Amino acid sequence: MTKATDRAKELRKRKRLVIFELLGNKCAQCGISDQRVLQIDHINGGGRRERTMFQSNHPYYSHVFEELKHGSKDYQLLCANCNIIKLIEAKEESRLIDSPHTMLHTIKPSQTKAKLRKR
Repeated sequence: MTKATDRAKELRKRKRLVIFELLGNKCAQCGISDQRVLQIDHINGGGRRERTMFQSNHPYYSHVFEELKHGSKDYQLLCANCNIIKLIEAKEESRLIDSPHTMLHTIKPSQTKAKLRKR
């Protein structure tokens, strides 16, 4: 890695940690504080659409930081498990198709039941 790449990676990491701090450093649902599993969640959905407006994480984190600095209440921290549960409960399974962040495939509950009945 180049020095510029290392600096960019470090800056992105620091910005993410500042955002985590602003959002309480723990999952808003279960309270886990392990930063390896925490994710920035859009409380009212639309996070995937918002992320696609940015070419990489650094400008996205800058955007979220600015939003929080101006008092936005649109974001929260969720651990990976609580975030997936939220998506499923909100019937947003279609957002899970081969996502590089979740590495899951969409399986609708009706599909699972049909497969079990065939056995």
